[in-house]
Formats: sequence, structure tokens, C-alpha cells
Amino acid sequence: MVDHFLNLSIINMTCNVLISLTSISRELSVPKLLPSTSRRGLLELDVSNNSLDGNIPNEIGAKLPSLKLLNMSNNVFGGGFPISIGDMISLAVLDLSNNKLSGGIPRHLPMGLVLFDVSNNQLFGDIQSSMESMSLLSILDISSSTLSGGIPRWTGKMSNLEALVMANNHFEGSIPMEFCKLNYSLKFLDLSANNISGSLPSCFSSLSLTHVYLSRNKLKGPITSFFNSNRLVTLDLSNNHLTGKWKYAKLDWQPFCVGLSSPKKQPL
Repeated sequence: MVDHFLNLSIINMTCNVLISLTSISRELSVPKLLPSTSRRGLLELDVSNNSLDGNIPNEIGAKLPSLKLLNMSNNVFGGGFPISIGDMISLAVLDLSNNKLSGGIPRHLPMGLVLFDVSNNQLFGDIQSSMESMSLLSILDISSSTLSGGIPRWTGKMSNLEALVMANNHFEGSIPMEFCKLNYSLKFLDLSANNISGSLPSCFSSLSLTHVYLSRNKLKGPITSFFNSNRLVTLDLSNNHLTGKWKYAKLDWQPFCVGLSSPKKQPL
């Protein structure tokens, strides 16, 4: 299909009822979205919110090397993460969320990404250390898969990171003290429903956090980390092993939601 429109720079097919992307490369017939040769003029491709299935073709990076935005979210794509996406050196927005992608997050990713969302897939394994070089990253959402390992200490080097969402995985270990370096950027933190242990970093009160979700983990110790915070809107620490007195009356917070319930026994 793209071969017939040589001057296209943006393709937006979101929120339709497109089906079957199985022929997007060698077998794609309905619809044929990738060009037969490299198309450097195409800057944005959005096919989100359809019913497209099959594998994302491995050659997508070679066929569309100049993309700045690639949104294939809310479809039924399966298979592995296309390695050639790492060759899209201009790519700033990559949203593959809400699909059925499996395997690990590849080592080779575009270093200029501002948004990286692969949430609600079937990914597994550790977070690659190569992501440390993605210094422009503002939103990182890798929630709701089966990713494991510790929370990388290098996240503290991401000075532009505003939202970090790693909920509903199998991450373990403590919250790294390197988070304290994100005192001006990080606004939204969701590490809920993992196996995170240890205590809350003492620097949390000095961060710019407005929304914090740490429920359903194995955190312990006092909750004094948030006593001096005047920016919080939402704080969920429920279902952990935290101790101490809650000095809510002394806080001067805006309207917000607090969850501090004790660990609940799950039904068998």
C-alpha cells in the first residue's frame, strides 16, 4: 500500500477495524503497510487500536529508517521484539503496549527515545544495561509482563525521566539510592506488585514525586520518607510490611489518596 504514496510522511490508521498484519513483510497482503524498499520520507506510523496480529517484521527498521514515531499499541501482535527497531536512529516515540509480544527487551534500542512503552505484553528477562545510554528518556513503561532482576541503579542517571512504571512484574531487591539523583525530574513512580524489599529511600521527601505506587511488595521499616513531602497527590504503600506512626495531621498536602493498609491474606 505504501508504495503507491511516494510522498507520505505520516500514516495514521488508529482506531479502525484493521485485521491481519501477517503479511506486513514477506506475506503481508491485508493491509500491506510496509514499502518494498526503504522509505526515508515516512516520519510517523500509527496503527494503534486495531485488531492487527502476526509478528512485527524484522526488517521494519530497514524499511522505515527515518521514523520519529512508531505506535502499534493495542493490537494482537505476537512474536519477538524486532531487533531492527534499534536502527531507527531518529525514533523518539515507541509504543508497542497492549500486545502479545514475547521474549526479552533487546540490547539495541534507539538512543534518542523520549517515550518507550512496552507495557502489557509477555516479555521476560532482565532490563538491558544498554538502556543506560537513553539519556533523553522521559517516560519508561515496562509494566505488566514477567520481567525480572533488580531495579537498575543507572535509572538515577536519567535526568529527564518523569515517569517510571515497572508494576506487575517479578522485580526484586531494594529501591536503589540512585533514585535520589532524580530530585527534579521524576514525578510518577509505579513499582507496585513486584517482590521489592528493603526500606524506603530517605530522600523520597525531597523528590518532585506527585504520584507514588509501591503497593503489594515486601517493603519494611518506617514510612518517614514522605513526611516532609508537599507535592504528593497519590501515595499507595498498601500491602507491605511498613511500620511506625502515620503523622498525617502534620502534613500540608493537596487533596490526594493514601493507601497504607496492612498486608492482606490472599484467598486460596
